Amino acid sequence: AHWMACVWGGVGLTEELFTTDRHSSTWIDSIDRLVDDDNIWDVYLVAFYWGVFTLTTIGYGDAYPHNHAEYALCSVTMLLSVFVWEYVLASIVSLLSTFDPHKIRFEQNLDDLNVLLASRYEMGKLQEHDIRR
Repeated sequence: AHWMACVWGGVGLTEELFTTDRHSSTWIDSIDRLVDDDNIWDVYLVAFYWGVFTLTTIGYGDAYPHNHAEYALCSVTMLLSVFVWEYVLASIVSLLSTFDPHKIRFEQNLDDLNVLLASRYEMGKLQEHDIRR
């Protein structure tokens, strides 16, 4: 969330680098009551808040994009957040699936036994077929 806040705050503060329209506004302009452009900690606090609610997919909607650069950044951030959540959920599922190692080993043994029996059955069928000729 820290890096997301740094980038989001930077885009909001450097709007003139990303747009050709001097009349366009940024997310910072839309919440003047909370953010003083001269106080970097105000910008960081609200940007960090935006990063946390974007990363957790809550999305309150009080700090939202106002120009093309901000929309692009939000889109990339949301996609990255999806991958972060996929990783977290996959890690949890992996942890839970290996919770009982004895059961896992038992199931692996059963799988090996099934493969062995299936191969023996197929060999028997082939031998019968060869003998009949």
